[in-house]
Amino acid sequence: MSDSQPYVLTVEEVAGLFNIGRRQVYEAVRARQLRAARFGTALRIRRSDAEAWFDAQVEGGASDGAPSLFSAFAATSNNQGLYV
Repeated sequence: MSDSQPYVLTVEEVAGLFNIGRRQVYEAVRARQLRAARFGTALRIRRSDAEAWFDAQVEGGASDGAPSLFSAFAATSNNQGLYV
């Protein structure tokens, strides 16, 4: 890790890093798919944990039986490519 990259990230930074919504990050933390530390009301996520979680989201990449982000979206699809 270079000095220009922070060791810990906020939820907003994780969401921006992977171009996803903050809600998805919060849901992953709540489901214990993504490790986070709580300091009062603030969550902080190690960059290495965020990258490992992202790698596990690659279709077929989750090895612990936890549903991937992809399968969670597929489960909410109305079969017309729209999410409800």
